[in-house]
Amino acid sequence: MGNLTFKPASGGDLILQNDDAGAKIQLNNDDTIDITGSIDTATFNGTIGTSATGSANLPAVKTALNASGSAPIYACRAWVNFDGTDSTAGYVAIRASGNVTSVADDGTGQYTVNFTTAMSADTFAAVGSARDPRLAVASSGNITTSNVQLTCDLGGSDTSHAFVAIFQ
Repeated sequence: MGNLTFKPASGGDLILQNDDAGAKIQLNNDDTIDITGSIDTATFNGTIGTSATGSANLPAVKTALNASGSAPIYACRAWVNFDGTDSTAGYVAIRASGNVTSVADDGTGQYTVNFTTAMSADTFAAVGSARDPRLAVASSGNITTSNVQLTCDLGGSDTSHAFVAIFQ
């Protein structure tokens, strides 16, 4: 790692630069940050103006996600991979998840996915699939900001591999 130098720039901007690597972080007077070159890790502690904002639709984000075009990007707000056949004390076994605390076993093929952090509104989209091609996953009951009820129709039995994603 080369020497890091602070350099004042025009208009009150401040540049942190590694001359050996050609990397640069520029804190601009207009409360924006420009990053050029290859930077492995950058940690910022403090305030830029009164707030720091960003957008998932910035060109750099779209490039990182291999997304093209002008359509906006919407994030998956919660997801879960669970085994509906492995139920203990009313809850099924979760293999992996994001923003999901539990999946309740509400009966054969009936589940409630509970979110760790609530959605901002109950107008989200719940998308589901499973390993068994005969399976249909659909929202079947209550949809609230904190959970969604699902039906997995496999002809009267539970499924061992269900996958649900929530978009808002």
